[in-house]
Amino acid sequence: MSLWVIRAGKYGDQEETALDKHVVCHGWNDLQDYSSCRTKEELRPLYMKIYPEQNKNQVNTNLGQVWRFAHDIHKEI
Repeated sequence: MSLWVIRAGKYGDQEETALDKHVVCHGWNDLQDYSSCRTKEELRPLYMKIYPEQNKNQVNTNLGQVWRFAHDIHKEI
């Protein structure tokens, strides 16, 4: 079993939205809808376009987190 820590924005700024809409959200709000990306490498150019100031390590770390958020996290029943 995996455990995840998910914050409602860096400073909890998305907490009200998350509670009101019963959703879990991440802090990369500037990313457009990336649900059509079939691989992390398809997502990479979209991510880099929005966050061009990040260095290679930051991109790799954050892109991995975004991808895992979208594809690995699921509700345990």
